[in-house]
Amino acid sequence: MSDQRCESGRWQRREIRRKIVAWGGFTLIEMTLTVTIAGILLGLGVPAFNQFIARTSQSRALEDVYTAMSIARNTAMVTGTPVVVCPSADGSACGGDWDENWLAFRDCNDDGAYDSSATTPGCDDDNDGTTEPEPRISNIPFPSDLTLSVEDASNNVPSILRFSPTGRVTSIAGDDPLTVTITNREAENREIDLCSNGRTYFIDPHGSTTTGC
Repeated sequence: MSDQRCESGRWQRREIRRKIVAWGGFTLIEMTLTVTIAGILLGLGVPAFNQFIARTSQSRALEDVYTAMSIARNTAMVTGTPVVVCPSADGSACGGDWDENWLAFRDCNDDGAYDSSATTPGCDDDNDGTTEPEPRISNIPFPSDLTLSVEDASNNVPSILRFSPTGRVTSIAGDDPLTVTITNREAENREIDLCSNGRTYFIDPHGSTTTGC
């Protein structure tokens, strides 16, 4: 009788172990292996995701620069008044670094400064004999994870970009283009060339093209 009880107990324990396996339980080795593989995949995925975010931010800023310059040129030609694009630390006056903010406005009195007060000679679009504040065309803040530089062929940094009513950029000396370089946090560069005729071109980051000027 005792042997039967022992045999019955062993059978019950084997049944319990068999059911645990059938129910999908994990052994310690299986769990360790799963966690290790998950860690490897996560380690591979995070850098790729960070690179994707950095490139997306860079591409968006590049599009903003291209759009701002195109609008500035077109506005100068349509209105017959100069348009100035300048760095702006606070978004309301020229001054600061190019990678902080860009301010674009119609420079009706052609003094290179943004006149936001109606008491300062500005624009008289309604021809009523009184001047109004110079219209802002755009104000572009740049993300802090990007570095942006604006230089001519001699590495000079212009204080402003002035688009004349003919569409030309009179703040560029000679016929060499002005280059806008945007660097993301992965140390990858993308560039735009602004030609003296006012046209803007994207530069191939792989170097198959140099400039459209």
